[in-house]
Amino acid sequence: MLLVGASAGLVYTPTNALSLRSCAQRGVSVAQASDALSALVNLAYLLGALAGPLLGGILSDHHLSSWF
Repeated sequence: MLLVGASAGLVYTPTNALSLRSCAQRGVSVAQASDALSALVNLAYLLGALAGPLLGGILSDHHLSSWF
């Protein structure tokens, strides 16, 4: 988990800066872009945290029940 967290931090930080720079080049204010970017990242984490266990439970109930 340490490796996953560290690598996610190393990937997320430059991606955030590049996204904000790209928005600034297109004339979008940094405050608006920062809020929208934060919302998108949080939405992605939310959907992953919601869908992962849900789909894992469905798959294990229907396809792996003979193992348990």
